[in-house]
Amino acid sequence: MVKAKVGPLAARVAGLVTRGELKTLKDSTGLQRAQVSLTADEVQDDVEVITPPGFTSRPAAGAEVLVLAVGGNSAHRVALVFDRGTRLVDELAEGEAAMHIGNAGQVVHLKANGDVVITPGAGAKVLLGDDAATKHAALAEMITARLDALVTAINAWVPAPMDGGAALKAALAAWLGGSNACASDNVYAKG
Repeated sequence: MVKAKVGPLAARVAGLVTRGELKTLKDSTGLQRAQVSLTADEVQDDVEVITPPGFTSRPAAGAEVLVLAVGGNSAHRVALVFDRGTRLVDELAEGEAAMHIGNAGQVVHLKANGDVVITPGAGAKVLLGDDAATKHAALAEMITARLDALVTAINAWVPAPMDGGAALKAALAAWLGGSNACASDNVYAKG
């Protein structure tokens, strides 16, 4: 008698969390919906995919899913998608985060010290904003102008005997403190 009462409850509890595999993903609405395979015989359609705020991805078919039955209702399932085959391993320090796509090599690494390191894939570029080509050209012009100004500052330097490089330091400090300061007009930041 106890088994008859506990059995259905045990089955319901056991079905609260299930592992599976992503089959397809619909990405055309505000909330992604997936078809997931939970067992060889059970395929669930229209499973909501949960993602953290501010982050969007489109996982490939075959990614692993952790499926939760909301309120124990197997008709209302949500999925968390992960893929251990593409996870960065031993590349992050404690407190750090990164965004990346599979093993293509591109990474945005948010470091614990506040640095943001952007690494494009092999042969790829880092492009920012809708007008990336214009910004890329503007950045190239800015870098060229600053390097030209640096060369001019160094060429204008006249070594002073026994000053220990103080004249060169002054020329470089004037160059860095003037209109050539990197923080004064970051092309990418102004967008």
